[in-house]
Amino acid sequence: MVHQFSSKLAWFCPGSTHLIRHLLGLALIPMGWLSLQQTAVAQDNQFLANRRNIIPGGRAAQLGGAYTALSDDPSGLFYNPAGMVFGRGIDLSLSANTYFEKKISFKGAVNGKDFTERSTGFFPSFLGSHLKLGSVSLGWALVTLDSSSFNQNDRFENISTDSSQADDFNITHQQASSMIMVATGAGLRLGRSWSIGLTIMGYRRNIEASNHQLVTFNDGSIFVIDKKIDTENLGTAALVGLQWKLDEFSLGFTFQDHRSIDDKTVISSDALSVQAVEAGYEPNLATVIGTNAFFDELNPKIFKLGLAWTQSNFILSQDTIFYKGITRKIDDQTGVTLVNTFDASLGGELKLGQWYLRTGVFTNNSLFPEVIQGGVNQADHVDYLGFSFGLGMKTKDSISSLGIVQQKGTGKSQKVDNNTSIQEVEAISFLVMLSSNYQF
Repeated sequence: MVHQFSSKLAWFCPGSTHLIRHLLGLALIPMGWLSLQQTAVAQDNQFLANRRNIIPGGRAAQLGGAYTALSDDPSGLFYNPAGMVFGRGIDLSLSANTYFEKKISFKGAVNGKDFTERSTGFFPSFLGSHLKLGSVSLGWALVTLDSSSFNQNDRFENISTDSSQADDFNITHQQASSMIMVATGAGLRLGRSWSIGLTIMGYRRNIEASNHQLVTFNDGSIFVIDKKIDTENLGTAALVGLQWKLDEFSLGFTFQDHRSIDDKTVISSDALSVQAVEAGYEPNLATVIGTNAFFDELNPKIFKLGLAWTQSNFILSQDTIFYKGITRKIDDQTGVTLVNTFDASLGGELKLGQWYLRTGVFTNNSLFPEVIQGGVNQADHVDYLGFSFGLGMKTKDSISSLGIVQQKGTGKSQKVDNNTSIQEVEAISFLVMLSSNYQF
């Protein structure tokens, strides 16, 4: 992705800030113009900032992602490939997210009025299997971290009575985004208690969005802007894992790094202004179309440490995650920064006969810097707290379960282009998943 976090409206039309102000005068800023950072690439922004919007795997998700010290099924390819060697001979896992919904509200974004974004999705989050051959375990997996759609039409009326200000504001936004990873890996057992593992992943991230905004001013002037974006990011990732397993305790550690292969972003924008004058109306049309492929997608190095305590009918597990900050310059004035960030998970599983009860609590913190007073065009910073619950039933060769994951977030945003005003943000997401694990 190229400029999505650096410069709001000017990001979509490089050099267009002067043009837009020429067309609209100073009325643009006080009316509360919504920045493109969130409206045109909202879901892409959220994935870069918060890495745990979707937690893959059935059992792993129901434990709140506290899985680094367990990982004894095919989802270990994503969490810790070293753990697969402690599973059974042949294992097939499938997780289906039957429904996903997310809502983000920006308080007072348009002249004191709230602006809310909603997205939905329906997709399988994990499909994989592994085969155990003595001290070696081999596996593959298909992981979906995002597959959401965004179709919204909002109208704000009676914004201001000032003759130079906006009276009516309409915004229509459509977007489809996806993030898919294909993984293959292996684990090797080293004696009774130690194991190592390696996973190689290839990923594809795509986003297609269109945005239409219409502003009607009290003096009769109108302003229309249409924006489109098409992004495709391709890359690879390597995950190295280590596990130490005793009878009751296990300790897991992983390190993950990414490499970009190809990043393509095509951005276009058409702007039309009709100004009211005494002799009639004067139209002005400006078109900016740009293609940028020089900026690699930002992916921080990720370190995970997990600890699990296992009893005959109970498991308690904990994960700590560290994302190493990174900065990439776009030009001499702008750039993208992800800061050092920690996340944590705590999960528990209780076995009652053929039934399994699972629950977890976890954080999903933003990697973007905190929004500070006096700044402009700052990226959203929203931190989430999540809760998970699952109910599973075991048959002879399989375990099927139903899980629910909910996240609630709060933070701050600057939804107005080139303006120091800060909006409070409230967000909530809800996920329902069906999963099955077959062992042979």
